[in-house]
Amino acid sequence: MPKRGPDDILRDIEGSEAEEAADRALAMSRDERQTALRDAGFDLDALHAKADEWHARMQRAPIDEARRRLEADAARKSLRPAPSPRRRFAVLVAAALVAIAVVIALALVILPRPVSKETPVAQPSATAPPSATVGVGQPSATAPSSIPSSPSPSVPPSASARDAAPAPPRKKPRHESPASPPK
Repeated sequence: MPKRGPDDILRDIEGSEAEEAADRALAMSRDERQTALRDAGFDLDALHAKADEWHARMQRAPIDEARRRLEADAARKSLRPAPSPRRRFAVLVAAALVAIAVVIALALVILPRPVSKETPVAQPSATAPPSATVGVGQPSATAPSSIPSSPSPSVPPSASARDAAPAPPRKKPRHESPASPPK
């Protein structure tokens, strides 16, 4: 097939039947075109409804595009990125370590410590030591004590040592002389 030049293509376009049909349709009036389409078997009401739908869609296209873009932007902004599995694992391990530390601290504070039978536990006594001077109103070193010397099993040693504080020294009454013997 020989190669066609631009002049050949132009001649074919000018002589085509499609162009002639378009020229004839444009030369008709509106009523003549509608009659020709009805005679050819087209439903003009359906064609007009379809044309109106396309026109409305073309008018809404920029609005619909803007709405879709805004919805996509809002969805993208509202979604927080999911934490990575490594970060989630690190947070879980840290929470477990904190929980273990709290349990151990509570166990050390709340649970009593076992008292060993081999080592005696020093209990604070309510009597003054033998080297202390005896004054009025103070028990003597040789007086029997009403406090038992054996440790109480219901009170842990740390609690009794914490609760017992040394009593403040009492002042001697003014009417007695320091050389007078106690009664």
